[in-house]
Amino acid sequence: AVAKYLTHAGDGFFAVAGALLWLFKNKKEALYIFACYGISALITQFLKHQVFDDALRPIMALDASRLHFIDGVTVHRYLSFPSGHATTSFALGTALCMCTPVRLHAFICAIALLSALTRVYLLQHYITDVAAGASIGCATALVLQLTIFHDRKIPTH
Repeated sequence: AVAKYLTHAGDGFFAVAGALLWLFKNKKEALYIFACYGISALITQFLKHQVFDDALRPIMALDASRLHFIDGVTVHRYLSFPSGHATTSFALGTALCMCTPVRLHAFICAIALLSALTRVYLLQHYITDVAAGASIGCATALVLQLTIFHDRKIPTH
């Protein structure tokens, strides 16, 4: 039951709301967080709709009688690869790790990982979809940190 709520940590709405709230703390970091989400989402949506538009979700490729469905969750059928929720979770998680003290990183990473894994549990994606999305999210945040936002100080304490 927790999975159908935790999965929302990978929603675009959650990322945008987080970036907007971060404006009260630090405007440049908020822009970085929003850019991580926005650019990674564009990459993922391009891949979903232009490159891997024939990627079926588990419900379409596996024997539905052997699957465990969660009440109240609409299971999607198409555009499986890569996972947008995993992309958002890891873009946001990586960006937040760049903006917060090290003592919070394990918690942030755990939420990102659990949120992404809910996509498999909820029958929305295969683990490969989630791994690809997580990689896109992390890579986007790291590339932005090393290029455009390189003057930011990475937390070490």
